[in-house]
Amino acid sequence: MNLYTDSRGRVAAYLSVSVLLLVGYTLLRDSPWQGTKELHTIMEIIATLLASAVGVLALLRFYSQKNNTILFIGTAFLGTAFLDGYHAIVTSSFLTTISLRPLLRSSRGAGSPPACFSPYF
Repeated sequence: MNLYTDSRGRVAAYLSVSVLLLVGYTLLRDSPWQGTKELHTIMEIIATLLASAVGVLALLRFYSQKNNTILFIGTAFLGTAFLDGYHAIVTSSFLTTISLRPLLRSSRGAGSPPACFSPYF
């Protein structure tokens, strides 16, 4: 393969993705669809599982090839999985019936970490 055919394929892929996104936007822009708390929780759980899987696979690759960049990427994905999992638990509608919610939510306002994490921030 030469550089010319590679660049033509890349341009074709960019154009096809752009057209697909524009068509999707025009079809869905007037949609009355609204999300729910349960849908948000399910999507957060899926994000947690995906980040965990990528993090574990990256760490397994690190242990086989000893590349520090892979170690940092794997650790970052596992940290993201932890934060996504925490967010999924805190914002779930299931937690509204349990009395642990005040312990998991911050009493210092939205956006600030819970009091149990304050020594680390």
